[in-house]
Amino acid sequence: MGMMFQESLSMVGVFAHGVPDLVLKDIACNEALLERFIIFGQRHGAWAVRDALCSLSQGTLQWIEDTLYANVDFFKLFHVVREG
Repeated sequence: MGMMFQESLSMVGVFAHGVPDLVLKDIACNEALLERFIIFGQRHGAWAVRDALCSLSQGTLQWIEDTLYANVDFFKLFHVVREG
C-alpha cells in the first residue's frame, strides 16, 4: 500500500467527469477506470494498487472513501494542482 501513497492523485478527473452509478470497488478493480483517477509513474504501480484495493471489501473501500473526503482539503489540492 505504500506505493499507492507515492503516486500522484488525479482528483480533477473525479470532479470533471463524475462517476455515476460507480462505487469505489468498480473503480479499484478496473485498471482503465483506476488510471482515470490516479496518475501512476510506472505501469507496475497501477497493477499493485489495483490488486491491493480490489482485494478489500466494499465496506472497507467505503470507509477509505469517506475518510478521504473527510480529511482532504480539496480547495488546497486544486490550488496546488493548478500551480503545478
